[in-house]
Amino acid sequence: MTLLHLFHRLQTEWNLVLAVAHVNHKLRGRHADADEQFVANAARSMGYAFYSSRTDAAAYARTKKLSPEAGAREVRMDFLQTTAERLFMDAVALGHHADDQAETVIMHLSRGGGVRGLRGICPHQGIFIHPLLFCRKIRIEEYVQRHNLPFVIDSSNRDLRFLRNRIRHNVLPVLEKEIGGHVTEAINRSADHLRETHEYLASRTRLVHGRLVTCNDSGQIDLDLIGFRRYFTIIRKMLISLVIEKDLGGRRPGFHEIEAVLTLADRGRIGAEIPIDDLRVRRCDSTLRFYRVLKAGFSIPVHETGEVPMPDGRHVMKLRRIRRTPNLLLNEEDPRIELFDYERMRWPLQIRNRKKGDWFIPLGMAGRKKLQDFFTDEKIVLPERDETPLLVSGEDIVWVVGYRIDERYKVNNETQWVLEAALEKRERYSKED
Repeated sequence: MTLLHLFHRLQTEWNLVLAVAHVNHKLRGRHADADEQFVANAARSMGYAFYSSRTDAAAYARTKKLSPEAGAREVRMDFLQTTAERLFMDAVALGHHADDQAETVIMHLSRGGGVRGLRGICPHQGIFIHPLLFCRKIRIEEYVQRHNLPFVIDSSNRDLRFLRNRIRHNVLPVLEKEIGGHVTEAINRSADHLRETHEYLASRTRLVHGRLVTCNDSGQIDLDLIGFRRYFTIIRKMLISLVIEKDLGGRRPGFHEIEAVLTLADRGRIGAEIPIDDLRVRRCDSTLRFYRVLKAGFSIPVHETGEVPMPDGRHVMKLRRIRRTPNLLLNEEDPRIELFDYERMRWPLQIRNRKKGDWFIPLGMAGRKKLQDFFTDEKIVLPERDETPLLVSGEDIVWVVGYRIDERYKVNNETQWVLEAALEKRERYSKED
């Protein structure tokens, strides 16, 4: 409420366009529903549009093999970023404060975090900003009392099963009692120093990446070992993470995984491999080769518009709903972007690869065509056929991605709402790095 109230007061002076978004993680039953209603009422009382999402964060975390906290965070950030982009907003403001920052740094320190983890929460990271990161929690509470603001307390904040809560209630108070009340501010200053250090190291790592890393037509990444060995260990570690996360779309590798890759680079025999989930790192004669092992089949449910990571880890499909206008035109020279009649779609959609018996009605044709015959006519070789994504509505193939849409789903004179689908390369680097 404090952050919303501050922006509300500054709206005219700063010429702000504001909206409020909230994610109900469905982790606390009726309490979570009550929190959602509280935020909705607050937004509407100030005259702002309210956008919300209800997502089973626990189920998502299990699917992604994440902790409940990490799963909830991913769900929350994805929704906030998608909503901001759909509304053409410049930023998403989050309410973390200096006490949150101290907790985050201690939490990462307890897990053996490096420079990247110990920098804590970044004030500005991509579209996300943290305007209150400088401010202690007690000052925020004083502001709430002074302005008589309504508020709710998240009951899960007292659940000591979560590490952050144990640090908040059992660790930081002891540090402040035994060392002094300045501890939280001191930890925040250390985080600032480490963030500056990380920014420098990340910029150096990107330069090294440009010199040593190449990508072949199959999406495999080669790292020149002769040049790699010339750099400090911290740069080599960050380069390994950069290749895995940004080039191949993998998760952040852990300490032991990075150490194993370094050992492979220094002493591994030619042909030896290290698995990291569905990625592999292979020791070649003069390179380390990073590549993704594609599964025999893939199927991704798509419940709403937004950004969907593709199985190859190098692309995303962006879906958005737009109103049909007379001047709405498709760039016919780019086969990676297509328009469809939104109201014919049956949600959830699906992105999958081919299966036996697939057929569709190619644009411009009146009758069915077997997908196998279409691939043959288009001279698509066998390995690529299994990797070619299909956008599916119900049982209908809507789009053979990059090649042809289905005649039944094209935009016509009766179309009022359009679904735009675009296959794009993942951004190689983010503001985080």
